[in-house]
Amino acid sequence: MIEVEVKARAQEDTQEKITAMGAKPLKVENHHDLYFNSPLRDFKVSDEALRIRIKEEGALLTYKGPKLDQEIKSRLEWTVKIDDPVQMEQILLALGFKRSSEVCKRRTKYSFGDIVIALDEVEGLGSFLEVDAAEDIGWEMQMTKVLSVLAGLGLGGSIRSSYLELLEEKKRSWGGHRHNRLNTWWYNHCCKVFTFPILRSAKEYSRERALEEYLDKYIIYIKVIILPICPKVQRFRCWSCCSL
Repeated sequence: MIEVEVKARAQEDTQEKITAMGAKPLKVENHHDLYFNSPLRDFKVSDEALRIRIKEEGALLTYKGPKLDQEIKSRLEWTVKIDDPVQMEQILLALGFKRSSEVCKRRTKYSFGDIVIALDEVEGLGSFLEVDAAEDIGWEMQMTKVLSVLAGLGLGGSIRSSYLELLEEKKRSWGGHRHNRLNTWWYNHCCKVFTFPILRSAKEYSRERALEEYLDKYIIYIKVIILPICPKVQRFRCWSCCSL
């Protein structure tokens, strides 16, 4: 089957708007999604996904193909019920698949005619809205309906990325930002303390040459010699990194 859905960031009044438009509440689910990567190709590159979903009603194994359009998140999808998600994971691992990530969320589902609206609280990402159309009304009509529901709720800018992709993007962005801040902290708080007093006694060097040579020397000295052998400095470094 072809899954046709749109996703957008939910706002504070989105739940009220869903109720006001006449949608009927269906149920609340808790999802624990385990994602796996293939030994044959990288699913991140091929835009595919293999997932075990564990929820109150049981577990499901789902394969999702590459996205089919440039506007919303439409893709080929096959899903089967599984009795034992633990054993299913062991089978996948034995075949060479590796668990790549996991996503946890709380989903509140609503029915609006032949449309299913899901309000998701995703761990590590926040609130999102997903709109899915019925499978038997044709792909183009599905796209029209889900986009009209999204517009009716005042949510523009459909997000084509999956929750897994959003989490990976956040991880990369956060890691780079933290790395830059840590480098700045090292220069401002450690390198200046150890380097500048020594520069005062380096009269045979010009100020520019001394700064260049001695700064390089004592950055290496601090990181390579002091930190590995001094537990107090190591503890201070860990506390400082956590406080950035």
